[in-house]
Amino acid sequence: MDLNLYLNDPTWGLGKDTIADIPPIFFAQDNVDGNQLGLPAQRSARFLFYNETWAHELGFDTPPTTADEFRQQACAANASYRNDSDPQNDGYGGWIVDTHWQTTYSWLLAFGGGVGEWRCLRLPIGSKPGCLAIRKRSI
Repeated sequence: MDLNLYLNDPTWGLGKDTIADIPPIFFAQDNVDGNQLGLPAQRSARFLFYNETWAHELGFDTPPTTADEFRQQACAANASYRNDSDPQNDGYGGWIVDTHWQTTYSWLLAFGGGVGEWRCLRLPIGSKPGCLAIRKRSI
């Protein structure tokens, strides 16, 4: 059922200002051939920020493209704090560990896993691509 009729209703619809506040990609995910089959009720995104200037200062010319490169850069960033005289900042730098389920799921997808790989979160870890992603996440 196309929801455009309800979405754009002048009385009960979301209104142009509200629709403009929602990223178009959220509507596009539920749009098939111009028919709006779903509404973006609770969409979210996870981000990983990369400090290119700092990476250059640490000797890296490009952002990491593999898990091993990510590990090298994250560890180098943390080591830069551990090598100074202030023990209070030894936990800084590198990757801020985020245990939110969407972050874990993103790592599964990034390294070839998928929804069916959740079983590997129980010990012992036993299936290939998704479990490798979980191991890579444990930097």
